[in-house]
Amino acid sequence: MAQADSASGASSRWLRTTVKVISVVLAALGALVASVGYLWVKPLRLLLEQPIPPDVSVEDVYFPGRDGTRLHGLYMAGRPRRPVLLLCHGYFKSVAEPFELACELNRLGYEILLIDFRACGLSDGRFTTLGYREVLDLLGAVDYLRARLGDLPIGVLGISMGAVAAIMAAAECPHVEAMVVDSAYADLESAIGKKLTDYLRLPFLVPLGWVSIRLGEWVSQGNVAAVRAVDYVGLLAPRPLLLIYGELDDYLPSDHPQRLFDAANEPKELWLAPGSGHAMARLDHPQEYVQRVQAFFGRYLSSA
Repeated sequence: MAQADSASGASSRWLRTTVKVISVVLAALGALVASVGYLWVKPLRLLLEQPIPPDVSVEDVYFPGRDGTRLHGLYMAGRPRRPVLLLCHGYFKSVAEPFELACELNRLGYEILLIDFRACGLSDGRFTTLGYREVLDLLGAVDYLRARLGDLPIGVLGISMGAVAAIMAAAECPHVEAMVVDSAYADLESAIGKKLTDYLRLPFLVPLGWVSIRLGEWVSQGNVAAVRAVDYVGLLAPRPLLLIYGELDDYLPSDHPQRLFDAANEPKELWLAPGSGHAMARLDHPQEYVQRVQAFFGRYLSSA
């Protein structure tokens, strides 16, 4: 009888210990998933650290997005009555990402506005939505340019997330007359799905990854399924479009460049930068990149 009681007690202790261990593991896993869900929508505040070239005049400007979010930008005055280019950075970046490119284009005479999307750089806001609410930021930037410059022709160059926001914004904004989109994802959901599969090598972890994505959506009031440049790009015509992708882009599903190109209407162009990864063409091929962008905007954006 004593042996039976001892065995029963040991079994009970083992069960309690097992339950405690499982509870701790589940709590830790839940905390990890929640943390990841928060962190993927909470950008680091990257500020411009590059020195400003002496031949470029840069002005800090502030303006509201369409929902009233206070946004920061850098304005570079160009030659009188030359077109204006709006440059938009990618995910977790800031005006620092396209700054050197902006300087090169400004030297060619273009008025330039670089913007910090919400929650990035010096702009207000707490969270990024990878293109969903950034559309409102881009539309606010167009409003600011038109209030400041009148009816000067506006071209947009966006990188990754900025390219997607640009496509979606321009679909409802006729004041954008020409667009260069660099490394745009055709739809955000499949782009995220690829990254989850790449990073979470064990298949049973992928559903937990999607839980973290949904938590991030809830925190940021975003909508991953609604960020679909492929559904908007066909609405840009007859305005011209230049699509740029790195030939070795492993960040996006391999079919995204062709899906977006096929969905667009003429006039449209596609450049696959040899040997480049995601959003790296401007760094790997700086001269050709500027030449192609300048030739495109020079052809389609006339001086006022």
